[in-house]
Amino acid sequence: LGEKPYAEIPGFLSHFDVGIIPFKQTPLTHATNPVKMYEYLSAGKPIVATRLDEISHYEDYVHLAETQEEWEVAIMECLAEEKTPELLQGRFEFAKAKTWDKRAEVIEGEINRLLSDLQ
Repeated sequence: LGEKPYAEIPGFLSHFDVGIIPFKQTPLTHATNPVKMYEYLSAGKPIVATRLDEISHYEDYVHLAETQEEWEVAIMECLAEEKTPELLQGRFEFAKAKTWDKRAEVIEGEINRLLSDLQ
């Protein structure tokens, strides 16, 4: 499908049953924090991702897999999950807390803390 305008993403996500984040395991990808994860969660979608160091911090929201068998099992679990209001709300709230604005607030707070420590 190629690159799509950001405004069209929700329309595409509405047709997904499971979001997948398949990465090759390299030193770079182990430090990758994929934006797709937040997009999928903001749409309430279950996620299966390659077991990487950075993504492993989010095991409450992401099924992690390495082998083909693990991927198959995780995808089947996602397809079978009961999409309760609580489950979906948890995904929505997590994604809302991780916006670029929220991240900028955290960075600004840390910079201000460092500057005040210097004074």
